[in-house]
Amino acid sequence: MKIVLADDHVLVRDGLKNLLHLHGHTVVGEVANAADIKQVVATTDPELLILDYCMPGGDTYSVACYLRKRYPHLRILILTGIQAASVLRKLAGSDFHGVLLKQGNAAELLKAIQQIAAGVCYESPLLLPYLDLPDVQLTARELQILNMIIAGMPRNQIATHLDVSAETVKSHRKNIMAKLQVNSVTQLYARAVELALV
Repeated sequence: MKIVLADDHVLVRDGLKNLLHLHGHTVVGEVANAADIKQVVATTDPELLILDYCMPGGDTYSVACYLRKRYPHLRILILTGIQAASVLRKLAGSDFHGVLLKQGNAAELLKAIQQIAAGVCYESPLLLPYLDLPDVQLTARELQILNMIIAGMPRNQIATHLDVSAETVKSHRKNIMAKLQVNSVTQLYARAVELALV
């Protein structure tokens, strides 16, 4: 297959490129920034885009959705190191051709590509434990703030980082704790880990 690799880590792209070449595939383009993906796909006309879900330069999910509509023939395989159940549930329910966790191995990647080339979507078995977790509806901003709280960032630092007021952060934190049904940061951490939100 003609493949474009989209990942912001050179080492990952080099490893994937070597693996794919060994198995008869051709890497026709590489990109390290979400903002450049559309142009590379337009100029190389690949059959498959292997896309890291979390890249600098923009919203990779929106880019992937755009490409899915703009190029119906293009197959999209999402790679992600994120283990948050809400994100994985969203990806698994999307219209992409495959979702793989970076915790998987080369054999699984090759199997996924083979299956996708045959017209069958691939969903990694490694996703299943996350998909079976209770569905907690946190907004994207709440999920972002939750991860900052878990990382130990104080309220004022979170506010500065997000360019919002400390009161806004406090309000989000209150909503997060209510949704997760916890009363302390210790409980919040335990619950977030239990639900694979971080």
